Amino acid sequence: MSSPHCAPNRGTWQPARLAALNSLLALNDPRLDGALTVAVRDVGLERSDILNKIEEQLCKRKVTLP
Repeated sequence: MSSPHCAPNRGTWQPARLAALNSLLALNDPRLDGALTVAVRDVGLERSDILNKIEEQLCKRKVTLP
């Protein structure tokens, strides 16, 4: 039985995260490179459309990962 205090499934967060990513992209926000660097390491995004988009943007923007 799951506890009502457990964190929600990360998969349910993906639409909101994709919307946030799209907003940062549309605004060409200066925080985007840092956000992409952090997001690409998020295990909860494995095998997801948003991870594919993040990886695509990292390549396109030529962001070097530390």
